[in-house]
Amino acid sequence: MAFIAAFIGAWILWGPMPKAKQLPPPPVERLWLRDVAATTDPNLYQHRQVELVGRFTGHTVMLEGNMAGRSGFYVLAPLAEMRKSYVDGAQTGLNVLVQLGWVSSRERAQAHRLVKHDLIISGRLAIPTLGDDTIAAGETGLFRRNLSLQRYASEIGVPLIPMVILQEPNFEWTDESIRQSSVGYRWPELYPQDKYRGRKGWTMLILAAPLAAFGINMRRRRNQNSDSAFAETAPYS
Repeated sequence: MAFIAAFIGAWILWGPMPKAKQLPPPPVERLWLRDVAATTDPNLYQHRQVELVGRFTGHTVMLEGNMAGRSGFYVLAPLAEMRKSYVDGAQTGLNVLVQLGWVSSRERAQAHRLVKHDLIISGRLAIPTLGDDTIAAGETGLFRRNLSLQRYASEIGVPLIPMVILQEPNFEWTDESIRQSSVGYRWPELYPQDKYRGRKGWTMLILAAPLAAFGINMRRRRNQNSDSAFAETAPYS
């Protein structure tokens, strides 16, 4: 029982990362950032699927956070929205912070490179949950624990709408590419069942310790009883 509990706990904490499910093809209707920026109630667009054409502004920040019960870093970068036509390449003047994925270490986070050309981002709009907004004022640099959207926009000189895009695998991604990717897209906002995943893993590991101690103690008592019984029945020389 101790071995099984330890195995389950280790599998939850250090086994394969649960992968995000492949999304259905995006709807024909296209959602522009101007619609989101003009709203007085961001909740109307919470978890709405969006597909944007844009270009990264060149800024990146790594935010500490958990995914599926594991510690790591969220890779975030502002995206400048481009007009629908690829010919003029003009910007709409609107920018949004994109959560590009989650990585398990600083090394993988630093190795994450942003493309410089126009690209299509598919994902879900979400009201940002970027840590404690009151503590974020004193944090700077690439790696942070908290992030204030308004303060970060002022810091980099890029106005940002009050929502983020959680990038997800779209219909163009194959199941194999999703499995082989070292970047996680299983966002806590979309997978609330993962909230207590890490706690369950540590609980199983902690449970394994007393089970192992109990098993060892029972085996020791059994050996002592066997030795006592043997001593009573053994002939004297």
